[in-house]
Amino acid sequence: MVDPFPRAAATHRGDFFYWKGDAMLGRNQISDKDLLKAVNQRLMRSGTGSQTRVTAAVQKGMVTLTGTLQYAIQRGPIMKAVQSVPGISRIVDQMILVQKKPQQ
Repeated sequence: MVDPFPRAAATHRGDFFYWKGDAMLGRNQISDKDLLKAVNQRLMRSGTGSQTRVTAAVQKGMVTLTGTLQYAIQRGPIMKAVQSVPGISRIVDQMILVQKKPQQ
């Protein structure tokens, strides 16, 4: 399979792309609205707590995650939760790690 999005396009903003196979080849396509609902449900159940402010957007089966994380370790459970949603063709990770400043 030829990558329709060359690596140069993925690295200009530091985005990370995760492929999940050929899930959206025309058979049993799930609407973006239904995918977004499923992704949001999985994000709520991911166990990352209130320290994250992550939002998802879905377009043609591709999920874009944006927002902030308080700890780097939170990225893994979020990505795993989103990857487990059937029908997603690609995940774009644009989440930013924002560490709290120590209080003095």
